[in-house]
Amino acid sequence: MFSYENGLLISFFLYLYQMITLLILINSTAETNLNKVGEAFSWLTLKPILMSKYDFDRSIYRSIGKFLIIAIWQGLFIFLSWINIFLFVCLTIYRISQDYGAPKEVKEFRWKLKNQNMTFDEIILEIIKVKGLDKDDFEKFKAEMIEFVNERREFS
Repeated sequence: MFSYENGLLISFFLYLYQMITLLILINSTAETNLNKVGEAFSWLTLKPILMSKYDFDRSIYRSIGKFLIIAIWQGLFIFLSWINIFLFVCLTIYRISQDYGAPKEVKEFRWKLKNQNMTFDEIILEIIKVKGLDKDDFEKFKAEMIEFVNERREFS
């Protein structure tokens, strides 16, 4: 049951799952919403990160090349067999445990990011709500966010 070959087979299916998840994530509504505020999902950790200038001007060939490099890199881990499976299970448990204790506002914001195509203003309002800031500062916060996104486009 715990032979190397069985580990390879299970590890291969986990690899396919990870690649399909990555493809879905980078083409999702959440990715589109995050791009509006200068963030994107990391293709390695699947967590939101700040976008660089190159991410704003991403060509299709650069994206395909980046995906192929990640797919090959992840594919090499198949040969670790049961070690790869153990790492996958541990990382999955870690991600779930991190999300388990999140406040209600954060969970609602994540749900909206994933399931609703939000406008820039709606995203700003949700960020203000999650951070616990005063809603009267909306225009100031929005101006800061626009400036931040423009700086990321120019100087990264």
